[in-house]
Amino acid sequence: MATNPAPEMQKSLGLTGLTMNAMALIAPGAFLWLTFYIQATTGATAPAMWIGIVVALLLCLATAVCYAEMAKLYPGTGSSYYFAEQAFLNREAAWRYARISKFIVGWASHLYYWIYPGVMVGTMGILCGYVVGTLWPNFMSASNPGILFMMAVVGYQVWIAAR
Repeated sequence: MATNPAPEMQKSLGLTGLTMNAMALIAPGAFLWLTFYIQATTGATAPAMWIGIVVALLLCLATAVCYAEMAKLYPGTGSSYYFAEQAFLNREAAWRYARISKFIVGWASHLYYWIYPGVMVGTMGILCGYVVGTLWPNFMSASNPGILFMMAVVGYQVWIAAR
């Protein structure tokens, strides 16, 4: 009887997929760069803005290093809820909290991926209303574009995403 070799993991994420994934996670916050020129040229706020960017960059680097180290310690699924569970399972006194920590972190991550895109789509509706109201002030008010217009923008974004 012939035995099958153990299955091995195959690399499936290429540079294009990695770039698209990174941009999907970064793009919602990218609207902050719309005001970059104004903030960078105002004398008082420019140094504080650069300090914030450097701190955010260091925080992203620290997060990446931590996930890389956890992936080496706990090879497996590699998700935040798995790492939370493993952190409690490795402690004698705290092992009974492993499942509840996994549950809380898993649901927090799940809700984050539902709420965050919703907020960003809503922000895009407000931004589009502001731009349309600024370019065509006789058509609508830039300060209050109206709920129907913003719902139309959100509906269009959902329709595009569902295709």
